[in-house]
Amino acid sequence: MSHNERVCRELRGAVLNGAVLALPFSDGYAAAVTDAVLNTGLHRTPDEHVKFAVAAHVEPLGTAWMCCIWLYIAAVREAC
Repeated sequence: MSHNERVCRELRGAVLNGAVLALPFSDGYAAAVTDAVLNTGLHRTPDEHVKFAVAAHVEPLGTAWMCCIWLYIAAVREAC
């Protein structure tokens, strides 16, 4: 079973809008993450029945103190 087939099975008819963001980990990462998430516009969804999801992963890049922050954000709405 492919990745997309597994995701569709888990969603069970829900509508999903989302984004994957990759940002460098730095001294100002909190402000950069906030700006990047807000720039997606997912929070502007007019539907009051929407739910939001977020997952994060920090990946070391091999050199000391170099990391990448991967954010997965989504707005999920149950299909009628």
